[in-house]
Amino acid sequence: MNIERLEIKLNECREDLKEKSQRFTSQRFTIEDRAKWKKQHHKCLEIEREIAMLGGKETALPIEWSVKWDVGAPLPHVMSGSGRTFLIYYAFRTKLDHDKRLVKIVDDINEGTDSIALVEFLTCYDFRFGGPNDEVHQGYPLYGKGLELYQAHTVSNSKWLESVEKTNQIHSGYNPDSWRRYKHFLLLFHDELFECLAKSYYIEIYGRSMDDVLEIALNRMIGREKSMPK
Repeated sequence: MNIERLEIKLNECREDLKEKSQRFTSQRFTIEDRAKWKKQHHKCLEIEREIAMLGGKETALPIEWSVKWDVGAPLPHVMSGSGRTFLIYYAFRTKLDHDKRLVKIVDDINEGTDSIALVEFLTCYDFRFGGPNDEVHQGYPLYGKGLELYQAHTVSNSKWLESVEKTNQIHSGYNPDSWRRYKHFLLLFHDELFECLAKSYYIEIYGRSMDDVLEIALNRMIGREKSMPK
């Protein structure tokens, strides 16, 4: 299917979504209505991604992020130094169906205990952290290209990744195969977003306070404590 036909299909999808949204905001919706709205929303996002990819544009692709963050107040923190980058946030309290290659549950999470995620982005070249928040996400460059609120993505055809690779091409040790393993990660929180260029990531879940987990990250960053085996 060519881009013109996909754009017609996207407009039709958005009109249908708009109609469902009007019911959704009128407080007359049911659980079934909510499910239909979500299904239609994801359909629109899939078409957006297909159009962007066909046009060779930056595209926000969803990834299976096992440890979701609390939507209302995830309070993300970033710690970076000595070649290591950590992202810490309040995790959404739910049963984890996780990939043990990427996630380790360190503590038992009991009722009344904070659930904190500690993410290390492996071989992280650079990161960005800050605005915009969820109130102005429509102004973000990837809006309309598959971007979804409160979700984790990788960015295909990343201009940022392309730019830093181009900068490094003058290095005597430049290896294009190594750069192909880098990914542009993008995570949208309530009040900020986090982006980084890294090869992979690893998540640990703690049933401790935010202060405790921040201290763990600091100790690892300065070499006082080793990371969990990858």
